[in-house]
Amino acid sequence: MNPQRARAAVDKLRQIRPGPRSAPPIHDAVAAFENDLARRHKSMGGIAAAWTAAVPDDLAAPAELVSMARGVLTVRVQDAPARFALDRFLRAGGEREVQRRSPVTLKKIRLVG
Repeated sequence: MNPQRARAAVDKLRQIRPGPRSAPPIHDAVAAFENDLARRHKSMGGIAAAWTAAVPDDLAAPAELVSMARGVLTVRVQDAPARFALDRFLRAGGEREVQRRSPVTLKKIRLVG
């Protein structure tokens, strides 16, 4: 096989099977993550500080603040016993304390599993 024909065959093969691709640059993923964190901090920064100040650490540890929309704070709780304990705390005046400390209007705290 002559060199020109071999080169043509290799070029044709490269078109069919392009070979390994490089990994996408990580800076795009990091920038998207930073934007997401900034957006979440802007929307929930104040309420998160109020939550941390009002709720005891043992009850806040298994809970994660998910979203704040229309005055309703959604909190995800890991398991049923932790959800029960947090629900009892909120009903016994904890919700009012979080509302009092919150810089935004907080109508309700919704616990989800």
